Amino acid sequence: QARLNGLSWLATFGQDLPPGVERILVMDATDLAELPLTNNDPNLRDGVDVETFWKGEGRKPTRVLLRRGKSAKAQAAANAAAIAAENAAIAAR
Repeated sequence: QARLNGLSWLATFGQDLPPGVERILVMDATDLAELPLTNNDPNLRDGVDVETFWKGEGRKPTRVLLRRGKSAKAQAAANAAAIAAENAAIAAR
């Protein structure tokens, strides 16, 4: 639920922003599968109208910017650990 706070805020209060203001949602790529596209999505709080938000009538379309998620961080950490272990093995010879 906490990951969807930005979307909930934009869907609830974003309609009060001027039409020229871009609506940009930044989220982890790993959470993309949980992004609500309809109002009956179980991940969505009651009263949030994401269908109207996604339509974006009379304003610029919403942009979704994806950042690397937890999986990418874990993979980078594992790669760094593997390199460090290899360097330690070479130094121990």
